Amino acid sequence: MPYRTYLRYAGGLEAGAPVLFGGINAGRVAAVRPWASDATRIEILVELKKGTPVNEKSLAKLGSVSLMSGPALLISTGSNDAHRIAPGDSIPSQDVASMDEIIAKISTWRTVPTL
Repeated sequence: MPYRTYLRYAGGLEAGAPVLFGGINAGRVAAVRPWASDATRIEILVELKKGTPVNEKSLAKLGSVSLMSGPALLISTGSNDAHRIAPGDSIPSQDVASMDEIIAKISTWRTVPTL
């Protein structure tokens, strides 16, 4: 049974994309789809290798393995003291700024003319 996580922006993430746990290849994205319960969120189903110690303090976020690679789902290691999450449960998530949002912020910066 896959784990689930939810983001507001999936940035081209597709089924088959890598999932990294603390930077280690830990699985693959099984599906990416609009969430039936909340149309403002994207539901991501994740297949993780058996024994991956995902926990309540782990955070899933959109990222990439390198500048030239496609999108990946990155999961932080969380805390050793936190309760482990069982397959089928939801991994907490953290939305990151999209490239469009970053470009929009940069384009609004104004330079101060020098005298």
